[in-house]
Order: sequence, then structure tokens, then C-alpha cells
Amino acid sequence: EGRVIDLALFAEPLQGLDALSEVIPIFRANGSISCNFAAITLQRSLQIVRRSLEHGHFRPASNQLAAIKIEIRLYQRLRMISRFSADKLVYLTDKLRESINSGLPKYEDYSGDSMLPNDYALSQNYPNPFNPETQIDYALPAPSDVSLEVYDILGQRVRTLVDGYQDAGNKSVIWDGRNETGERVSSGIYFYKMRAGDFVETKKMSL
Repeated sequence: EGRVIDLALFAEPLQGLDALSEVIPIFRANGSISCNFAAITLQRSLQIVRRSLEHGHFRPASNQLAAIKIEIRLYQRLRMISRFSADKLVYLTDKLRESINSGLPKYEDYSGDSMLPNDYALSQNYPNPFNPETQIDYALPAPSDVSLEVYDILGQRVRTLVDGYQDAGNKSVIWDGRNETGERVSSGIYFYKMRAGDFVETKKMSL
């Protein structure tokens, strides 16, 4: 059936993930990743990708890699990662995403709830409450500029999870309970807000 994916297709992505995971300690040892929490956060994010791949959650893994790419560029701008290291990590991340996406059925091959959505939507995160990470699903009926941000109870932005142009489809992203600098945030109530086109929606979650 169109929705059945042969796990053998993803032997290469798992190998690619190993290569990406192994290169971060090398850059860190050479001083090209100068900040400990940048390296630790990237490693933990890659562990989430690994678990997603091992459990057959391929689209969430691909979306998480897109979020990791944003993190890498952020750390580069903050001078926590050298330009050379950032370019190399982004290259490996893109190659891994291409490998994952090439093995996925196209949307037109899907049926039922896997078809392109009719409306914009933001789902309740799962699990909720959560510790240490949670998944947020959302839907785009058309290609859109999308932002998905996490705020604390005072309305201060804690983390940007998605910020950029995305194709139509059912999407998901993982929040690992950390702020923009990679620090673990305190337990409590948080809000996540999605903007796409004229669509704006906010939901509450508990850490």
C-alpha cells in the first residue's frame, strides 16, 4: 500500500545520522564548536532524530533536522560554531534529509488522513504534560511562510521552532524544553503560537 514504507530504505539515513553525530565531537575537540551547550544541544537533538527514525517516524525526523539546521546557523551567528563547521554540519544535515525524503511516499500516493490538509491547523502537543520533550503537529494546505514560537507565561519568547517557507502538508516539530541558548527551561505553563498566511493560533502546554 502507498502508506507502507520499507524500513530497509532507511539504512542509509541511519548511517548518515551516525556520520553527523560523530563529526560534532571532532569539531568540538578542535575548538570549532567553542560552546559546550551548543555541542550538547545538537547531540541531544540528533538523538531525537535517531529515535524518530528507529520508530518509523520519518517525517518528524526530517522536520527535526530542518530545525537543527536553523539551530546550527543561529549558533554560527552567535559565534559558538565556526563558519567552516556550520557549513559542514548544514551540508550533512541537508544530505540526510534528502535521503529520508527520497524514501517517503509522495503526498499524491497517500490516502485517507495522509492526504494534503484542507485547512491550516495547529494540534495540541503530545505528550502533554511532558518531560523532557514534546511533539507539535500542524497542517499547511498550501506552501506558506511559517513561524512556530514558544512563549512563557509572561509572554516572553522562549524558543523559535519553525521560521521559514514550507511546502504544503502535515508537519511536526519537536521541542526539547530548551530556550534559544540551549538551556533547559523551568517547569510550568508555556504557550506555542503558529503563524502561516492569515492563520494565527496559540495553544497551551505544560512542562
